[in-house]
Amino acid sequence: MCRPYRCPGRARRMLIATIVVAVCALVVGIGLNQFLRGRLTSEDEATVSVKDLVSPLQTLTVLVLAFSLVTAANSQNKADEAARSEADAIDHLFEAADYTSKEHRQHLQGAAVCYARAVRHQDWPAMARQEVSDAPAVWSTSFREELREIGPGDALFATLLSADDDRSKARERRLAEAEQAIPSPVYWFVLVLLALMVIAVAFTLPRRKNGAEITTFVVITVLMASTLILIRDLEHPFDGMVKIGPTAMAEVEKQMTHEYEEDFGSADELPCDTHGDRVRRHDEEH
Repeated sequence: MCRPYRCPGRARRMLIATIVVAVCALVVGIGLNQFLRGRLTSEDEATVSVKDLVSPLQTLTVLVLAFSLVTAANSQNKADEAARSEADAIDHLFEAADYTSKEHRQHLQGAAVCYARAVRHQDWPAMARQEVSDAPAVWSTSFREELREIGPGDALFATLLSADDDRSKARERRLAEAEQAIPSPVYWFVLVLLALMVIAVAFTLPRRKNGAEITTFVVITVLMASTLILIRDLEHPFDGMVKIGPTAMAEVEKQMTHEYEEDFGSADELPCDTHGDRVRRHDEEH
């Protein structure tokens, strides 16, 4: 069962709702201007000009767009940094394992390749759905089990433990950045305020010879609604129009797989399939 505000498809419904509410507000506002205002007054002397209309809304639009850019830069940079740090950490663990015994080396490096595959093929799609995959945790457990066998008496134990700790912290940061920053009730509140503002401003438009004013107002409404949609999209760095892909992890996975094949003969010796799911080899069966 989905948790509140985290069900698949909810972001799409919010996007559609934003468009529908903005369009309805625009139609209602212009309709009130055309049919109701004429009953209250027959003069347009008190109406605002295009310049008066655009100036305050331009200021508001710039402020909201600035907020969007700050949100985008902050969220995207942190998410991208966490993803790259995680890839660097698993690569460091793989390289440090080169100096252990052959048995420990194969187990650690195989688990590292499988972890990268699980993150790339399962964790990333899960984050796009606002969920968390359990697949990488299988290989995190393998790291800890292998480290217990190596023991703190080994000279490389501290290095391997530090690399695994860096990987774990980077993954936690990556998953944290996948969460939405602005609660959904706040988003809906801003959307209602936008609708009320659109209706109020549309009501003040001139009723005659108003082609330029209505055209300008429609453009401004589209920009405001698009800004809200952009804010919502930027809150999910791993999904949407502007998203971070598993590029760093894919590069590390490719490199580690190549080195594993050179050292152990074939990728068929890996304890996982191409998507990071554990597979049982013949030599493991009893």
